[in-house]
Amino acid sequence: MASPERPTPIGNTTAPAVGRGVAIDRDFLRIVHDVRNMSEQELERKLIEGFPKLENRYKMVICDQMRRYGYWGKLEPERSEYEALRRRAQELSQHMDEYSWLYGKLGDYRSRKTLLAILDNWYSYNFKTLANMKEKMFPTYLDADLLRCTEEEVFVDLGAGIGDVTKAFAEYAGHWKKIYCYEPNPGSFSALRNRTKELGLLALRQCAVGDKTGNALLQVPNDDPLLSKIDDNGIETDMVQIDEDIEEPVSIIKMCLEGSEQAAIRGCSNHIHQDHPKLILRADHGDSDLWQLPRMIERLDKKYRFYLRHYGGNLAPMEYILYAV
Repeated sequence: MASPERPTPIGNTTAPAVGRGVAIDRDFLRIVHDVRNMSEQELERKLIEGFPKLENRYKMVICDQMRRYGYWGKLEPERSEYEALRRRAQELSQHMDEYSWLYGKLGDYRSRKTLLAILDNWYSYNFKTLANMKEKMFPTYLDADLLRCTEEEVFVDLGAGIGDVTKAFAEYAGHWKKIYCYEPNPGSFSALRNRTKELGLLALRQCAVGDKTGNALLQVPNDDPLLSKIDDNGIETDMVQIDEDIEEPVSIIKMCLEGSEQAAIRGCSNHIHQDHPKLILRADHGDSDLWQLPRMIERLDKKYRFYLRHYGGNLAPMEYILYAV
């Protein structure tokens, strides 16, 4: 649902519009202009008619990723099923003001070009720009330009999986005050416990996180347990709110929750409002997460600045991370 707040015009951004920044602004405004001058039906037709014109190898990868991850709807051209493209057209047509607002809120041109690359991929199947924006300097979730760690960090890993990010954080930070890990999948949790057993000051929780405390159902795919998500069917698991489960102030919260990020933000809203932790959020588990997550965060604390980084592939955009610092 679109926010009732009035979006900030792109021209109000305080970033210097010089050099390459001018070209990025110009290209973003071109997409905004084009989308605003098309009906949703025209945009839908453009996306659907453009897809068959792609190279077969690209179409195969995109359809496979749409099927495998299931975040964005079905894409099965052989059955004339274009749900994912219809939803994307609806997203762009109805919420371009929100993407313009986000563009003006992003803290550097690296982030703005990343947003441009994602939207240009959606709108015109431009794969090159997004490929160029893939981050290679720092590990996923741990951009050292944005995260300045001290020995007093309280790091909260929501959707810890088998511990990859927890281990990477420990290596990056060196010292910390406390680490909390939450992972509901039994198999992943067992691997997490084994991989992190040498880390001190660590609290492990085998449960889901959300905006309520109680029980939830966890869907665990057979082919990839790391894609486990809260759903209407599956195995029963515990769920907690971070505001109730962690009493001390926290300084960094990472979320990779397969679509439950918005519920998790509601469940740790007090920590966000009171502690102003650095936030590291997967923003690709639904098309609208790109603007809805920062909208939610800004309502809790207007002091946040937002940054966007891309760590994944360039055909079906995914693994882009929203940093709020």
